[in-house]
Amino acid sequence: MAAISYIGCHWNHIVVLFIFSMALNGCNVVVNLHNAQDLSPNYVGIICSLISAVGATAGIIVPAVTGYVIEQKNEIDQWELIFKLGGIIYIAGGIIFIFFATTKQQPWNEK
Repeated sequence: MAAISYIGCHWNHIVVLFIFSMALNGCNVVVNLHNAQDLSPNYVGIICSLISAVGATAGIIVPAVTGYVIEQKNEIDQWELIFKLGGIIYIAGGIIFIFFATTKQQPWNEK
């Protein structure tokens, strides 16, 4: 996602990078869904709904941030900032998951 900001206006390269980004995102979704099952098989529905609720906030926050950034002028520099920010958020989320995620069943799983 961050690499898109360095491409410029070459739409065919941007489309390829978007496809690659979404393919990698598909790998991420599979890991998140299975991790909830590992943490607590008894409460996996609740965990998945909380994860989805937090993830859905991006649909509210991203358009607001994008609108704020491009409000004064809508040029390539502002869109580069948006894509760099998206890439940073993806990378930061992945790093946090790598270092802090666990597959051990949690003690609160017991009924």
